[in-house]
This record gives sequence, structure tokens and C-alpha cells, in this order.
Amino acid sequence: MASSILFINGKGEILIYRRYRDDVSRAEVLQFCSKVVATKEVKEQPITLLDDVSFIHTTHDDITLVATTKSNPNAGLLMQFLFRVVDLCKAYFAGSFDENHIRDNFVLIYELLDEIMDYGYPQITDPDLLKEYITQGSKKIEVANAEKLRQITTRTTGAISWRSEGITYTNNIVYIDVIENVNVLISTRDTLLKADVQGKIVMKTSLSGMPECKLGINDKLLISSQGKESSSSTK
Repeated sequence: MASSILFINGKGEILIYRRYRDDVSRAEVLQFCSKVVATKEVKEQPITLLDDVSFIHTTHDDITLVATTKSNPNAGLLMQFLFRVVDLCKAYFAGSFDENHIRDNFVLIYELLDEIMDYGYPQITDPDLLKEYITQGSKKIEVANAEKLRQITTRTTGAISWRSEGITYTNNIVYIDVIENVNVLISTRDTLLKADVQGKIVMKTSLSGMPECKLGINDKLLISSQGKESSSSTK
């Protein structure tokens, strides 16, 4: 997977450089900074190949995040990981992601990079979970609380990191809304140009513990209507 993760400003200067493997040298990284980032070519394509090194990158507010590799990884996975890094930094920096915040919190960012990637493989990127044991400022965690540490460990190593244990509600209720939007485009001659239906299901749950829920859509009306149409067409 990834050999290193970099934060680069608009001038091509390296702000953060975290190496996970030794197959991509710093000289190769500097070549990318001078040829691509400094010349403003970084926004033209998300993947750049220089001397057998693949640079997968995305730019947000003049900050370019780069994942380097010499192997043949899943480029979509690494790109999604970079987007998650941006969201993670914004969660820690009150929605901001710029050079000043990166320089002021470079120690915190290195701690986060150590947690969210292991030997080039993405790990946990959930901001709510990471904030429980990677903090900033004077906020502290009582390490003597064994139960708190056990919950953090369970959420970190468990299959479900976004929901902690011990959640209880007085009433177990599930709210489901089915929202449909009908879009129609008609010309001045009353001719139908375009028509489509967009729908989404919004759900809010108040369920205790970790229940397994199976939800299905009642399609009896659809099946019955299709049956009536087929029968009428045969007649």
C-alpha cells in the first residue's frame, strides 16, 4: 500500500512527512514537489507517475495531501483515505484545514498518522473514536479508569467502532422516513424533455445495546400491479 503520507503547501514545501516504508526516498518526493506541486500542475490529475513512483494526491485549500507508493495498490482506497485525513483534521481543528493549523499542530498530526495507518495500510479514521485517546490542549483521560480503557480498546479493535457499549433507551423505537422527489423538465411546447424520481430512506434509531435489525421493503403492491398489467396485456 502507501509508502509515505505528505502534507505539502502551495509553494511545494513539505509540512508533514510520515514514512511507513523505505522504498520511496526523500529525493523522489522532492522531485514531485518541484515538478508538480510548485508548478501548479497538481490539480490537473489525481495520480502522477515519476520514476516508477506513483503519487496519489488531492488538494484542499492550497494544501496537497500525497500518498506515495511503488506497488500496485487500490488507488481508490488511498484516495478515499486522503479524504478521510482531511475530514479528520477538520474535526480536530474546528472545521479549518490550512497551513497555519498544520504548523501549529504538527505533533498532533504525526500522532494521528501513527494511529490511522500501519505499515502503509489504513486503519481507524473515525474522529469520535480517535478523540477519546488522542487529545489536544489540556484535556486528559483518566488512565486509572480500567473500564474506560476497556471500552476504548474494544471500540478500537472491534468490528464496529462507531458505537460504544452500554447504550440504553427507555423506549426502543426506530423512525423511518421514505422521501421521494419527482423532477420533470418540460419545454415551451409542452414536450417532456426529462423526468426522473429520486428517493432516499432516512432512519433514526433509539435501540438499546447492539441489536441486529433486518429491514425490508414491502413490494406486494408492485408485484400485484405488475401482475394486473401482464394479465390485461394478454387479454
